[in-house]
Amino acid sequence: MADRLRAGRWARYTDPSALCHDHFRWRSSVDHVNYASLCFLIGQMGGRPQTILETGVSAWGTDSTRLFDSYVRSFGGAFWSVDIDSQRVAWLRKSVGGATRLVCDDSVVFLDRWVGEHPGEGADVVYLDSWDVDFSAPLPAAEHCLRELEAVTPALRAGALLLIDDSPGTLADVPVAARESAPALYAEFGAWPGKGMLAQTFLAGRGIRPLRHGYQALYRF
Repeated sequence: MADRLRAGRWARYTDPSALCHDHFRWRSSVDHVNYASLCFLIGQMGGRPQTILETGVSAWGTDSTRLFDSYVRSFGGAFWSVDIDSQRVAWLRKSVGGATRLVCDDSVVFLDRWVGEHPGEGADVVYLDSWDVDFSAPLPAAEHCLRELEAVTPALRAGALLLIDDSPGTLADVPVAARESAPALYAEFGAWPGKGMLAQTFLAGRGIRPLRHGYQALYRF
């Protein structure tokens, strides 16, 4: 009964920060490494209707897919999340609202198609989290993240927010097991190992610096 009562709350929030706190309190943990950065992001969204794109559906860890679904339930907008794993997509479809669209596809293909199908439109929020990163060998995840970013860049209008998971801003943010090899990667790429390692260089070349950078990297265009 308690779970059903809680579920009914997600469409009735008026304070986005309260929504994010309750999400982590009930569905994840306020001690999660991404709690502060995701709540900062939700706060920046300001309780306004948002067009949100996510790569990598999630109903564990941060449970970000249900967080964004809850946001559009309460504040309006539309939310798309894509994952190549059909079982994850099918499982989550049971618990999202009508403004959320879950897609089973390669994330780069999906983002490229989304941009083509929404000419003249833009995304307000993009969250890139589709490839599990190996911090000791981060290039596959970093290269995939960069391809995602290149695909979605035409939709990133002025004011858009881009959040990239697993993208340490300092050596202290790198998982302990990977810290010994991290300085060599930093010397080679100019960024700490993670999903956003190459994206950071791509964005810096366009004069876009992080708005907030801890374990996750948040940018405003």
